[in-house]
Amino acid sequence: MDEASAMLDRALQHAIETDDVNLTSEILGFKAQIAWDGGQLGTMMGLRRAARRGGKRLYPGEAAIAAAQEARGYAVIDQARQRHAERPPWLYYQVDGFYELHRGQAWRHLGPHHPVYNARATTELSDGLGKLPADMRSSEWAGDFTYHLARAYMQADEHAEAERVAGELEETAACVGSDRVRRLAASLR
Repeated sequence: MDEASAMLDRALQHAIETDDVNLTSEILGFKAQIAWDGGQLGTMMGLRRAARRGGKRLYPGEAAIAAAQEARGYAVIDQARQRHAERPPWLYYQVDGFYELHRGQAWRHLGPHHPVYNARATTELSDGLGKLPADMRSSEWAGDFTYHLARAYMQADEHAEAERVAGELEETAACVGSDRVRRLAASLR
């Protein structure tokens, strides 16, 4: 898979350089399939969202397959929520709010161009973070979603809320001693 990923990265670079939105979409689709095969659901969905960003120049078939595969990701998330009681113990982190966070992150990436999607992002991310147990809420991985919530508020020009959430992220970074989360928080200022 590493060799395939490296080849796709080179192909993607060439597709972007030539401004070929259809080829770019197709390569992102192949990268999404590798992510899917590797169990990286969020990455797969993000790549598929990116594959649909070609605007009117994108062939409708490319947009359709990208949307269909992204929908497959949402279906898997919904199935997991429905069977939550069967969760194996090593998936302890998949608590109430976990799936809302992932949906919110997806909506946030769609939000810059669609205020309705951005509003869904703030709702899903706020609800998801609010449902996490306190120890998870202040974890490094939850900081990623806190960052996306602040970004969604920024996209909506709700700067006071973005500042408040950025402050929460700074507290998380200090609490867990994460330079990565500290950099995310700094990027919000």
